[in-house]
Amino acid sequence: MKCVGALLVRNEAGPDRYLLRALDNAAAFCDAIVVVDDGSTDNTATICETHPSVAEVARRQGNGFWNIEGSEAPAREILWDLAAKHAGSDGWVYLFDADHELLGITPREFRALLRATTANAFCFVLWDCWDGEDRHRVDGPWKAWANPRPWLFRAV
Repeated sequence: MKCVGALLVRNEAGPDRYLLRALDNAAAFCDAIVVVDDGSTDNTATICETHPSVAEVARRQGNGFWNIEGSEAPAREILWDLAAKHAGSDGWVYLFDADHELLGITPREFRALLRATTANAFCFVLWDCWDGEDRHRVDGPWKAWANPRPWLFRAV
């Protein structure tokens, strides 16, 4: 069962960013990774293009999704189409951000999820780290940990 990681990025190349770490982590779980670069002005797209697990990088021109359409939905649609194409009709798509890591699950356990016959998506808890990797935010909009959200989808 093929699983393709899908990543939407913009200006994630800085030294205080987690792009390479996120790509390396996703590579441990996915057969390939596809990326949509949404108008980066740094070398984010080049970093993605040179990563050994990245199969394709689609570059969008402009100033990023908020300044082009006022929504990230058009860029996410391109990302989904690209990932689904690479995953194939019986594959899976793992959506992740440039600061996401899968923790607490092994690649073997992850692969077991892909063999599911009665599920089309799986939810995971997202921890928003703040001021260090050992602390997470719980205020304002940073409460993703309270409600697991879908990140792994059947590519149908």
